[in-house]
Amino acid sequence: GNRLDVYDVDSGRRLARVGVGGAPAGVAITPDESAVLVANRESDSVSVVAATDNTVAAEIDVGEAPFAVLAGPNGRYAFAASVRSDDVHVIDLSASASARTIQTGIFPYGLATADNGRTLLVTEQRHGLLARFEVATGRRLGEITVGGQPDGVAVDRDGRHAIVANWFDDTVSVVDLADPQEQAVLDVGAGPRGFGRFID
Repeated sequence: GNRLDVYDVDSGRRLARVGVGGAPAGVAITPDESAVLVANRESDSVSVVAATDNTVAAEIDVGEAPFAVLAGPNGRYAFAASVRSDDVHVIDLSASASARTIQTGIFPYGLATADNGRTLLVTEQRHGLLARFEVATGRRLGEITVGGQPDGVAVDRDGRHAIVANWFDDTVSVVDLADPQEQAVLDVGAGPRGFGRFID
């Protein structure tokens, strides 16, 4: 169903079941842990679920078929990547509304931030790219060629490398962010995908 289930990690007991939009996909938690964000592919929206009582506090219209959602590190903005409209909506969390749109390449799937939230990283599946955007202006800073159908992306703790799961290549790319280029390619299992912060 179109729901978000909340579980107790220690016991495995379900604590709540929250109705959200159609075909929920990506999930993110705000830095202060006050809200859970859910990208609803068939509703073209992001649900904001209050963590205190597990109720939907807002539903925000974004682009067409949002897949990934990411809460920015400062807690002010969130980002939703819409696969069919080829864009990322920058969401003002205090206003519960989309503040602006960043146009991307074809099929944006994964999201991460770098440079203390100043740079947005977006995997663009059609052409096998990891694109870099300036958050403040939406300006495209460049792109790095990675593997086939790149999916999830995450940045390591020191902010020096991005890790990209290449869904159709059965590989993971290690990208140097200081000198933007693919630094290494690791063979992994079949069809690697990544959601949220999947590295430590």
